[in-house]
Amino acid sequence: MMNQVPERGGDSKNLPDQRRTALEALQRWSAFPAEASPRPVVLVGPMVITGHGFQDGESKLAFERGDIKPAEGVPSEAYELLKDSSGERSAPDHGHVLALRAATLGQADFMTDRGKRALPAWILDVEGALGPVAVMTRSARRDCWEPPWEVPLPSRGPHQFALPSSVSGDGMNLTFRFTSWPSSLAAYESANAFESDCAVAVVPIERWIGPRTGWVTLAAAQRAVDVRLARPLGGRVLVDLDGRAVPVY
Repeated sequence: MMNQVPERGGDSKNLPDQRRTALEALQRWSAFPAEASPRPVVLVGPMVITGHGFQDGESKLAFERGDIKPAEGVPSEAYELLKDSSGERSAPDHGHVLALRAATLGQADFMTDRGKRALPAWILDVEGALGPVAVMTRSARRDCWEPPWEVPLPSRGPHQFALPSSVSGDGMNLTFRFTSWPSSLAAYESANAFESDCAVAVVPIERWIGPRTGWVTLAAAQRAVDVRLARPLGGRVLVDLDGRAVPVY
């Protein structure tokens, strides 16, 4: 796919919009207790894990709709949490209903902003699933933190989409990874870090080296830029400019 080269008034043309969006992203996390011990869990993945998929499309759709019926003796919490995660909350009426055959307490690896973490979960035997389904327990969910829903997402501006990034042992140097133009079209040699007591947002500075006019191939590439923070990242959350947490390893 081809994309017309946008008009450019210098490589830093978009920085004011990106600065505004970064500050909005930080504001979403202004109540996060970064210094708390233990630090709250920040999920970057689902609370329901179906890692092995389903035996057919009909079973997958029934699961996503919540068309599930528990067998006798299945703990009510396991069934309720599974139903709450479905796209529909109404009673099953689509014809194909899956049986929730058993549920046992255990642990499962959930994706957090600090990597995979084993957390308490209900391990479910669901008809049609190719392997066990894990659902985070209610008590584990109480240890998770997310921005209040009444705080709006930042308005999207011209920016990159963040990928899992890494930080040095002393917490000062961040290698920020993101998707953007390939190296044949743009260079990212530095970045601005916007910091609060609770979160950090990074805006890579783009230097366009592609054609100034005409058309270029529209293709995203994984890019990286190093940035030094004003103080160690610590328990603060790295956030994308859309206000969502980014994994740091």
